[in-house]
Amino acid sequence: MTKNNRGFLIYVLDDDESSIKYESLAKTCTQQLRTFFPKTSIACVIWDHANEPSLDVDFFIPIKKTLQSNVRNKHQKNWYNLYRLFANTHSPFDQTVMLDVDYWCFSSRLEWFFHQNFGVFSKSSMLGAKSLHVKDRCFGDTGVDIYWATVLGWKNTEKNNDFWQKMQENVSKWQALAWMMNQSQNPIRFDHILTYTVIQENFFIQTAPFELYHNYSVLNLKKMTPNSTVWYNEHHKQYFEFFNDVHLVRKQQP
Repeated sequence: MTKNNRGFLIYVLDDDESSIKYESLAKTCTQQLRTFFPKTSIACVIWDHANEPSLDVDFFIPIKKTLQSNVRNKHQKNWYNLYRLFANTHSPFDQTVMLDVDYWCFSSRLEWFFHQNFGVFSKSSMLGAKSLHVKDRCFGDTGVDIYWATVLGWKNTEKNNDFWQKMQENVSKWQALAWMMNQSQNPIRFDHILTYTVIQENFFIQTAPFELYHNYSVLNLKKMTPNSTVWYNEHHKQYFEFFNDVHLVRKQQP
């Protein structure tokens, strides 16, 4: 496939045993991307045996199911997070911004990621709660904060492709690596592999100058417009409107 200049890459790897149906979240994700980035292409990775979902995207990238799911806990079913380790080969773009479909943009701030060699989030906050700043997650005993791979932007360069290759190699070694770093071995998360490989390779990574905002357990999404979301805080019994991008850790639709 011919590489295009720039674009977004998302993953919709649903199956009958998936814990979450990502196609529904992806519809809102792509709708918001079209609102704020109308001239930027969107590619969607799907299973090669699946029907193309009803999404407003420019490319579907079919892949084979070759990896086991990395299950979070006994209450959840299949979760195919590790296929993102091959995003550099899945992407049809020269400059790619890969994002989770539960990241919904209500601004154009994702533009920053298109101008980085390799950029990620490093700081985050709980949505609408000034006193609930999310502490940076430390990677085992390293003292290094785990990078949020919710959004990841990179250029298609030889050096970056070598880094992707190193990440792919580290998956097979993860059990031993996690034990040495005193890091949880289960589940294997893309965030963990990314962070470890940055440490291992002394790889320079740019971190976003703005925070990643999450919803949390006491918030219910009541309404959304093209520019904002309206939430109800069950604890404080209050509504508030939020005019910024949101990462739905607690998956929900208005």
